[in-house]
Amino acid sequence: MLITIISAIITGILFFVFITEDDSKFGSALWSVIVVVIVFMTASGISYSVADVTYYENEVITTGVEIQSSDELLNFQDVQQTKSEYSFLVAYASGNSADIMNYSYYVKTEYGYEYKKISPEQESVYIRYCDEGELPRVETETDKLKEEKILTQKPNIWATNIFSYLDYHKYNIGDVVETKEYTSFDERTIFYIPKDSLLVQYDVDMK
Repeated sequence: MLITIISAIITGILFFVFITEDDSKFGSALWSVIVVVIVFMTASGISYSVADVTYYENEVITTGVEIQSSDELLNFQDVQQTKSEYSFLVAYASGNSADIMNYSYYVKTEYGYEYKKISPEQESVYIRYCDEGELPRVETETDKLKEEKILTQKPNIWATNIFSYLDYHKYNIGDVVETKEYTSFDERTIFYIPKDSLLVQYDVDMK
């Protein structure tokens, strides 16, 4: 704020000098006003940037989970109509390397059965066992987050720009001065399957 006060004083002096000088020096009184305005805006900008001091710290809290999608999982036996092992999810080696694993599965859509696969090495994938009577499914979810801006020091009227001072001077240290809620961009894929319904295979030709 001190810089702003000084700039205001300098601006007033320049305005008084320029506006009372012979117009031939600057072309016209209008040019003098323009110069004064530019000086004031520049000084105010310097004040704002100089006082861009961190008076707070950010704390991010997870407040809940938002489900982005949920699809019913289908048993491979039902889809392929074979007597293969009972499974809702198949883990298999992809390509020539057994180190690269994928999960394959079928989901029920409005158009019929849809085959999908996902790599647990490239995405966040989790497996949970269903409770009795619970529908086998695959869900993608994200975290609901709340970011709180907590005041860590009181602004000093002589060392702070006027905008920051007006924003924070009424708060005490430890107060939450601003809150922002949003959804994380990081998605998780979670398979809910019955126990013992994960089938692990190698050298499987999955099209």
